[in-house]
Amino acid sequence: MAISDDWTIDYDAKTIEHTSGSTIYTVNALYSYLQDTFDELGQLDDDVPMSAQTPTEYSLINGWDFGTPATDIQYLYGGAITRTSDDTVWANIYSVGSPLQASTQIYIAQNGSVLTGWWTTGHIDVLIKVKDAGSLIDSGNLIVLARELGDRYTFFDVTATGGRAVAAISTEDDINDDETGGAVTGVVLGFVGGYTADVDGDSSNETYDVDVDCGGNTLADVYTYLKYITRRGSTTDLGGVQGQQYKAADAAYTPIASAPFGTFAGGIFFGARGVLVRNMHGNDANNIVLIDAGGTQRTPPVSINITIDKVVSGDRVAVFRLTGAGGSIDTSEYTTAASGNSSGSGTVTVTTSISADTPASGTLRLGTARTRYAYTSWAGSVFTLSGTLGEDNNSVSAFVPLIDEEASGTSVSSASMTYGSDIAALVRVRKYGILPFEVETTIGSTGATVSAIRTTDGVVS
Repeated sequence: MAISDDWTIDYDAKTIEHTSGSTIYTVNALYSYLQDTFDELGQLDDDVPMSAQTPTEYSLINGWDFGTPATDIQYLYGGAITRTSDDTVWANIYSVGSPLQASTQIYIAQNGSVLTGWWTTGHIDVLIKVKDAGSLIDSGNLIVLARELGDRYTFFDVTATGGRAVAAISTEDDINDDETGGAVTGVVLGFVGGYTADVDGDSSNETYDVDVDCGGNTLADVYTYLKYITRRGSTTDLGGVQGQQYKAADAAYTPIASAPFGTFAGGIFFGARGVLVRNMHGNDANNIVLIDAGGTQRTPPVSINITIDKVVSGDRVAVFRLTGAGGSIDTSEYTTAASGNSSGSGTVTVTTSISADTPASGTLRLGTARTRYAYTSWAGSVFTLSGTLGEDNNSVSAFVPLIDEEASGTSVSSASMTYGSDIAALVRVRKYGILPFEVETTIGSTGATVSAIRTTDGVVS
């Protein structure tokens, strides 16, 4: 059908209205049709409805208007239109870019709201009202977005006060998003700001704007959840912003277009600026790289542990730090302070800072008798005991076995510890009825696992 079949001219009301058909015409086609119509002798007593400033910029003039502007403009593309009677402007927004995943539904946000789209999937070429009766809508700012689950997200900021404005939009498959984020539970987000944490283990807290409590989930699952709540159509409130429009923790930060809270690759979550990610599954403790609110990258220290397997319940297992490869057990690792370590005290203070590669909890051995005391934590130069000292332990030697316990199953593991450098260590497993097992090992950046050899002692009786 011809354009004259789809558009109706009302000479009395001075309106041009789309009244039938589904064909979408260029603004130039409408302009050309009107020019061709109004150049007839019988039309010379009528005012011309449109003028052209450029091949892509047009004006409704002489009091002419659309019949139903909100819907009429849905059947036009390829040019901008200004209604001169009240200085209302529809800018022409179009997208380009490759690749673009199949079935991508591009959408547009304006002044905090997502516009109801009338266009189909794929690239867009549409007219959007950016100026209403002489007043720019949100200074002409628009956000053109593409956020489909399973794809890498993208967006493009456009400032349009008229004319044509292009948005660079391309999408591709996100191999780390299996589209199951909606089933992930337990993740809690906070947006009040001022969150602090010592992510890089330098004993000084950094500040973050957004808190992501992973609730024990793996980072792979957390990533899909964060994609889910920022997908097209998500109205989840993220600090006062709909999820489908959320871009960054702070408007001043450079956003990550493909995933607004951070990307996930090679098992590592790379956080967006100002986003704190914590309380993830233990296997992911080392798998984050974050950027604090100040813009400084923070990487957690490598957390490792030591495991002795192939043991049985009742085996006594110890792993001792050596003075060096082939050396002796380092029984003088620390010296306790000259005071404050008296009988009945619940802490032990040493004269130097406790090494960062000390297990988070374990056993402390004190004095020449090497009396064993369990500790639950440490900080600075102070060990916090699970009980109290049974005698004074001022100015005595002290050291921390990396493992020092009786097995209750088939393996024994140390508490987590921070890797600083390789550790030369001695592993011992003993129990009446087997020959003492002893082997030297090196504890590296991935920790260490040693399998005990339990050989029956055929001599003991």
